[in-house]
Amino acid sequence: MDIGLFKDRWMLFIAATALALTLLIPPAESCYCPPQSNAAHFCDAKFALKARVYNSRRYDDFSLQYDMAIKRVLKTSEEFRNTSHEILIAPTESSLCSIILQDDAVYLLTGFIMNDQLWVNGCSWVREWTQLPRYERRRLRRGYRNVCEELNIHSASSWNLTSMAYNQPALGTVDRI
Repeated sequence: MDIGLFKDRWMLFIAATALALTLLIPPAESCYCPPQSNAAHFCDAKFALKARVYNSRRYDDFSLQYDMAIKRVLKTSEEFRNTSHEILIAPTESSLCSIILQDDAVYLLTGFIMNDQLWVNGCSWVREWTQLPRYERRRLRRGYRNVCEELNIHSASSWNLTSMAYNQPALGTVDRI
């Protein structure tokens, strides 16, 4: 058998296999959330709230809208004043870092503001309030604000509004509490 003919057939086989795999396997869509300490989540967030969420409904093809009753404001930003404080938006698509909240549950919600609306996603620090350890609830009630200043944690991360996820890790995310 001619070695040149063997190479040609082998290359044709490899090309055909690569093409078939490319056509048969859909591209992966995923969400990436860089690891952050709780303090960094708090410091990077545009808002932090203790709130009861209820009455979820479709916001758009990719998100749910929740009504919420704020029980305690833990942190706000300048943009927070221009938002509707009774509505929270969360993506439902995994590629957008989805998060589904349970109706009538009380949560710690940290998130971002987009188009004058409060948003959370799978990269946000969102936990049922009762699931937070006692020491964490105490830190939140006392405010991580001093920690943010002490550690010099500011909004060093930038939001990729298309994927609604962090596209760069935060600076100074060491939790020394």
